[in-house]
Amino acid sequence: MLAYSAGGHCKTLAPVYEKVAAAFEGEPSVTVAKVDADKHRSVGERFGVSGFPTLKVFAPGETEPSDYTGGRDGESFVRFLNEKAGSQRTLEGGLTPQAGRVEAFDTLAQEFTAAASKDGKAAVLARAREAVAALETAAEKSKAEAYVKVMAKALEKGEAWVGKEAARLEAMAASESIGRAKRFDFLTRRNVLAAFAPAE
Repeated sequence: MLAYSAGGHCKTLAPVYEKVAAAFEGEPSVTVAKVDADKHRSVGERFGVSGFPTLKVFAPGETEPSDYTGGRDGESFVRFLNEKAGSQRTLEGGLTPQAGRVEAFDTLAQEFTAAASKDGKAAVLARAREAVAALETAAEKSKAEAYVKVMAKALEKGEAWVGKEAARLEAMAASESIGRAKRFDFLTRRNVLAAFAPAE
């Protein structure tokens, strides 16, 4: 929440704040809102707003906010929100290269790529399936299953498929004719494929 008034520093911050709000559009774990505390004094008083602009952060499930004390530039806001919400947005409204990735499964992806034989790759795939089954939440399972799908497809079609599929998704994500949700889906899938790149 940004509490603001019509003058001074609030006018300077407004374009930055609006860009951050646009960057997180559609992100279910983040809501960026602004309140004119001159017009809505009761809201400002309720949350202890005594100067403008004031930035407050409501953590998930919390009814009382904490003060935001970080930088007042877009990159600082985005970094802070990504850390708090577990999101992976960029200030330009895109996704970071880590969106959709899971560190433990990145390790399995590297093991899969490094395995010299089809049997070795199949063994890593079996371990990845077991690891997915052990996960507790649907969100965790969904992210991890993306790795399993890549491994299964690469076993079926050969290792060259990974690079070709990454290039195909990149091209589709760049299309002007697709919506934001579809673009993010393509970019997230491309990010997972990047985990299978041979280690340098």
